[in-house]
Amino acid sequence: MTTRVQARLVRIPLRAALLTGAVAGLVPGFFLGCLLGAFVSWVSGAIVYWQRQLGFSLGVSPELLPFGDQGPLLAQLSNQWPVVVPVAGVAMAIFWGIVVSLSYGLLGSALNLVASGAVVRLDVELDDAVVNPEGSAAPPRSAPARAPAGRPGS
Repeated sequence: MTTRVQARLVRIPLRAALLTGAVAGLVPGFFLGCLLGAFVSWVSGAIVYWQRQLGFSLGVSPELLPFGDQGPLLAQLSNQWPVVVPVAGVAMAIFWGIVVSLSYGLLGSALNLVASGAVVRLDVELDDAVVNPEGSAAPPRSAPARAPAGRPGS
């Protein structure tokens, strides 16, 4: 049986808000960071390939080409993609975990200041309970009295 119960919101626990925010920031931050790391690794490989082709076709030294001095760094980013992708994911996850955790903490503390004592209506599943007309749950009914076990009529 589902019934609607009215309650008053006393306050939001800040520790729970901070931890929820950390988890809510870590997971998408890690995903987006891995995508960013893969993109950076792919772009660095494309730039290295483009520089090789441009240097061969123009016949100039690599230092005169765009990104000329960063050629070894770009080649290392491209070749070390199994390290670049997770490191970028973890870095982005930590950053977004901190940002979203602090945002949830700020939101929770603001709600504690503003919405203290607000009425909250919840749908609650009650088992074998009698609900008063006011909406609060009453204690369950006791079982009807039974005759003692034994022989009938004795």
